[in-house]
Amino acid sequence: MRTRNVSCLLLLLALSGPARAEGLDKQAASLAWAPANVAHYTAWLRNGEQWEAISKSKAWARLMDLPAVKEGLQRLPMEFPRFGEFSENKQVKEGLALAGEMMAREFCSLSGENLADFFALMQAIQGANQFGPLLGVLQGELDQNKARARAVLQALNENRDKLKAPDTILGFRLKDAARAAAVRKRLDGYLGDLVDAVPALKGRLKKVTIGEVDWTLLTLDASAIPWDDIPWNDFENEAGEYKNLQQKLKEMKLTVSLGARGDFVLLAAGASSAVVRMLDGNTRLTERAELKPLTKFADRKLTSISYTSKALAEKTAVTKEDVEGFVGLFEMGLERLQLTKEEREKVQKDLKELAKEVKATLPEPGASLGFSFETDRAHESYAYDWTRYPGAAEPKPLTILRHVGGDPIAVYADRNPGRETGYKMMVKYVKLADSYLDELVLPKLGEVQKTQAKLVLDLARPFLKKLDEATQQRVLPALKDGQSAFVLDARLKSKQWLQAFPSEKALPLIEPVLVLGLSDAEQFKKGLQDYRAAINQLLKDVAGLGLPAGELPAAKETKTRDGVVYWYALPDVLGLDEQLKLSVAIGSKAAAFGVSSETPERMLRATPWKVGGPLAKAEDRPLLSASHMSGERFFKALAPWAELVAERVLDQTVDDKETRASVLKQVATVMEVLTVFRSSTGVTYVEEKARVTHSETIIRDLDK
Repeated sequence: MRTRNVSCLLLLLALSGPARAEGLDKQAASLAWAPANVAHYTAWLRNGEQWEAISKSKAWARLMDLPAVKEGLQRLPMEFPRFGEFSENKQVKEGLALAGEMMAREFCSLSGENLADFFALMQAIQGANQFGPLLGVLQGELDQNKARARAVLQALNENRDKLKAPDTILGFRLKDAARAAAVRKRLDGYLGDLVDAVPALKGRLKKVTIGEVDWTLLTLDASAIPWDDIPWNDFENEAGEYKNLQQKLKEMKLTVSLGARGDFVLLAAGASSAVVRMLDGNTRLTERAELKPLTKFADRKLTSISYTSKALAEKTAVTKEDVEGFVGLFEMGLERLQLTKEEREKVQKDLKELAKEVKATLPEPGASLGFSFETDRAHESYAYDWTRYPGAAEPKPLTILRHVGGDPIAVYADRNPGRETGYKMMVKYVKLADSYLDELVLPKLGEVQKTQAKLVLDLARPFLKKLDEATQQRVLPALKDGQSAFVLDARLKSKQWLQAFPSEKALPLIEPVLVLGLSDAEQFKKGLQDYRAAINQLLKDVAGLGLPAGELPAAKETKTRDGVVYWYALPDVLGLDEQLKLSVAIGSKAAAFGVSSETPERMLRATPWKVGGPLAKAEDRPLLSASHMSGERFFKALAPWAELVAERVLDQTVDDKETRASVLKQVATVMEVLTVFRSSTGVTYVEEKARVTHSETIIRDLDK
């Protein structure tokens, strides 16, 4: 019976597949011809509908009705006369209207496989620009600008095979094929006018047929650029070093292609007209396995789709070769230091060991897919990431969400299983660096400097050792659970959080709290006690050198039904409300650090999670991370602070009562408009071999 049911289910899925793909093509029509081998694809859908919803909203009307906005728009033509003339020009208005029409239904961007090479080139140039001066110092070049220029030229020279415009096609969907043809003809006219106006473009415009599409081509080249005027000799290490680079630069070309395909106007750019041939392939993007998750949402009101290939992800990620490059840079620096052969070999060995460990932590890049759609309730999105992350957490219920207060203004929670591994790796290399001080640095110092350095080291080493022992023996085992959450809340209020900043009405404190999941509360308490003992021993040792004595007293504590709150009152000299305290609340399952005692204490209490959407029952689902932000509550909490700051500024600058009232009213309006962003909620989990982030954003217009 079960076998027959499974067979029926597979048959239904097979029959429903093409229908769903067809539904996708109707919503994102560019998917009907987007080729499978693109490096990147993005489509923005229903742009006109979304802009209309914004421009006709009450919130937009309230913003446009602000006196400051009206005055700014009125003054714009006076401050910038040319802008006024430009905006009133008939052709400009027609051009903007045409652009709006072209973007309204669907706008897509496709990039060919050589985009990966282009990104690799850009990263090489960026690295050369950033590290060129350092490399110059290591090579004895003290002129930073010259060193940077030489590094960039070397990067270009080494990657000159990648010096070409990446293949890119932009698609603009019109009402129908007839309208697309008419718009294409109009754009042809603009191109013709441009060629007529620029003598250097004469003879560069031509029409060709490629496949089934008629194209208008405009070819540009870099031969007219005065490359020979660059003082190449000033940057060469040997004569003729950049000869091949110069030739490559002179041969560079850019071909802009304009055509129409069905109801799309297409604008392409690349090193030649061959860029448009990537549309002639036999396989489509929708046939890729990575697009499969999208088919489940073919019946939704899609607003965007984005895809990035694994090949492009690999070119933009940090690679093992990048790590080797950094190691090579450090090894080059060793040549400038006065080290013996044995010392240099030891450092090189340690660098290679560090590089090996870093490379083991590098992710294995994978393809990614993202899409969003509208529902009656909200704007939802999904992001699929097929990157492999070494040592990544396994999805488990984030029970720490029971210790964030139920419905905080904002929260981000996750699990970090590599906390102990990362800490031990850090300690390993701190100890290694410390050994270098004894072996490589101190012997080369003068007697006075050596005495001062030893004095500092004799204080620091025992202190750091005690901190490390407390961390490894107590704190890390206590945090084995691996969960943590960052929380924002605003329940505490005061009319005078700062003595110098009084307010007529109570202001909510937007309070940050760090919550850590505990596996052993007693060990965690003992670890904090060990930290205090280490600090006091350091203060005692410092006092032994004739410096002022000091001591960190034991924290005051308040026992509650859910645990204990340890806290320190802040010095009176700061002039802060007495509710503000440095505190940590410790319960059996969680510890919470905050700047009051009340809020961390509340985090200890297990409270049901009250947020819906993707986070409904989140504490019971296997997740990697979860997040929530109540924009409405955040901006309502921020509003009185914004008004108070505005009042204080006006006290110093404006005496007129009407002006003050107008400004304060506008500030209140802006803060109210911001509350249309009601909330954003998201969860990340694993689906087959992909990390999936499902998020929901709720935006509601103002009531009036």
